[in-house]
Amino acid sequence: MTEKQIRRDVHRSTAELEAAITAYIDAVNTDPKRFRWTKSADDILATIKRFWLATLQIANVQNKAAETSESGH
Repeated sequence: MTEKQIRRDVHRSTAELEAAITAYIDAVNTDPKRFRWTKSADDILATIKRFWLATLQIANVQNKAAETSESGH
């Protein structure tokens, strides 16, 4: 929606922006297209797991760094 509607128009007020968004949604909903997933559920869950593990590793490194700086070592 951002690329197809919002950035293409000039909106002079919040009300104009809201009207443009509503009109876009109404137009798209008159002829809805089925969303096709490009990845399987297993692929998506594997991606989430990798992200979670990477985030956990970063948090552990930051916690260790904070503990080291607090102890003065």
